[in-house]
Amino acid sequence: MTTKGDPQLIRWLNRRLVIDALRRYGPLSRTDLGQLLGLEPSTITSIIQELLAEGLVREVGQGESRGGRRPILLDLNYDYGHTLGAKIEVERVRVGLVSLDGRLLAEVEERYERGSSPKRVLNALLKAIEQLPNVPRLLGLGVGVSGFVHSERDHLMYSPILGWQEVDLASPLRERLALPVFITNDVTAFTLGEKWYGAGRRFRNFLLVTVGEGIGAGLSLEGHLYEGTIGGAGELGHTCIQIDGPLCRCGERGCLEALASDAFLRREGPRHGLPAEPEAIVRVAQEGNPEARELLAQMGRHLGIGLKNAVNLLNPEAIVIGGERLDAFEFFRTAMEEEVLKHSFPAEAESLEIVPAELGEAGWLIGAGTLPIRARFRPPATERLSHTESLRSS
Repeated sequence: MTTKGDPQLIRWLNRRLVIDALRRYGPLSRTDLGQLLGLEPSTITSIIQELLAEGLVREVGQGESRGGRRPILLDLNYDYGHTLGAKIEVERVRVGLVSLDGRLLAEVEERYERGSSPKRVLNALLKAIEQLPNVPRLLGLGVGVSGFVHSERDHLMYSPILGWQEVDLASPLRERLALPVFITNDVTAFTLGEKWYGAGRRFRNFLLVTVGEGIGAGLSLEGHLYEGTIGGAGELGHTCIQIDGPLCRCGERGCLEALASDAFLRREGPRHGLPAEPEAIVRVAQEGNPEARELLAQMGRHLGIGLKNAVNLLNPEAIVIGGERLDAFEFFRTAMEEEVLKHSFPAEAESLEIVPAELGEAGWLIGAGTLPIRARFRPPATERLSHTESLRSS
């Protein structure tokens, strides 16, 4: 058992801090790293030598002179390895090959029938992985799935969209792939991707909301992804916005998801003389159909009511909107923003930004692929990067 002063533990912590500093702020010199992390030059030198020998860090040139020899700049070697990121959907699974700097290098999908069993879906996932390019070093697989995922056990407890309960997804994948496997809620994975590589980089406190087959949310608090006590945070779609409203697939009535997701469009489209499929409704809205545009605006108003509750509760800097119905953002954005601004506390609404996700549909796979990277390289909770912005601006 290690103790607080254990030299090996301290070295492990410092190593993680160096790796994360280079990931977030590199290229940096050894001097910059020491100043940034408050570590002695000898400690930095020793850790860098070790990381260079492993091939995880590389020298990338020289920095500006500050009165002496020009410093050698260091950065992560983003060719060191790759990860796999997967998203389990209702009728397909998507799997991608992800680089260490958050690029989706290849993607494969496998389809199956709606209502398929977990075994059928896992077989489809493995089949998709077999079709991806071979790479020298795979660091792990991350899987995003809709529903309540127990974060410590990598265990899907309940998914209303898939109709699954108490499913162990990780164990059979670890056995077949001989890789580290991480399971999380799909929107949590998306939020991680946007936080590391997309719109979330600008904000310490933001809410990511996905609109599509369901309504999901992920939350970054003070720069850290908040997943709840056991991974259940973010079920914004199953908050009630209309007592005795339409029945939701979770069994309750008046959920935000029943009034602002694809389920709402499928239910209401035919009633307004429109197609039943959301993509078709968006298409006719783009062609100028006023009924389609009004229906999407109505969806936006419902979404805005749900978001104003989140704004009043959490006071985020920003709301990032993603998901399949980002294709209709131009049609529901104004109505959504009006509801949020009208019903949120004025001071909170004034400082709030509402922005689209930057990674698009690739964000699901990039975020899932970031799970193994985070597990392997993230710094300890006692992160010491509070003065990084002053260094970056100097």
